[in-house]
Amino acid sequence: MNLRLFSVIILLIYISLEYLFKVDFSGMHYLRNFTLFIFIFSFIHPLLFKNIYFKKAQKLNIYDYIQSDSSILPEKSVPQLWAINKRNVSSFSFNAGKTSHIIINEKYLDKLSLSEIRFIIFHELHHIIKKDIETNVISWAIVIAFIPFILLNLPILNEFSVVIAIIFLLVIYGLTVALHFFFSRKREYNADKFAKENTSLIIAKETLDKVKEMEGVKESGFTLYNTHPTINKRKSRLNKS
Repeated sequence: MNLRLFSVIILLIYISLEYLFKVDFSGMHYLRNFTLFIFIFSFIHPLLFKNIYFKKAQKLNIYDYIQSDSSILPEKSVPQLWAINKRNVSSFSFNAGKTSHIIINEKYLDKLSLSEIRFIIFHELHHIIKKDIETNVISWAIVIAFIPFILLNLPILNEFSVVIAIIFLLVIYGLTVALHFFFSRKREYNADKFAKENTSLIIAKETLDKVKEMEGVKESGFTLYNTHPTINKRKSRLNKS
């Protein structure tokens, strides 16, 4: 389901429960937070991105990079490819209604080979095809809006002292947040695998090495709460996939 359509449906449900039926439900404000988060990301977030990134962006023809693999592109809406010149921006993708966008930094066009650029595009294309963006948004909204409500209403909390209950809640909530990021990193591995299958293992590893060098990425062994795995872990997973 389109994320915008989903957000509108959830918003209508919330408005109906809160203002039409006046449902007396202790978790209504959690539903409101969930609804607002999804709605803002679906409508406001794309508008901000367009104003921030597209004013000086260079529109590219995606078929110049994946012409031989055009059958992989979504049939209904071919993603638009953009190059931007902004610091601290490497590559990412996002949806704006029915249109998907892939953003890459202009320096990649100068410093990466055509095959390496193709790897990056295929990586982002996998996120679009598998709707990873929508999945991450909904997952994070559940973590920050619904999980606290569920945990705070567990009957087992009545069996603990206040201190033990707080520690229990923090540990369980920390684990649910870590689980969200675990699946986020897994989606990155899957995107790397898809991009590798449409280029090659050598190209995949060379691209990751060059991106690491250009972006000055500092490897950290602790990735429990990171959306992306380290470059070294991504390369290691590519060898196994």
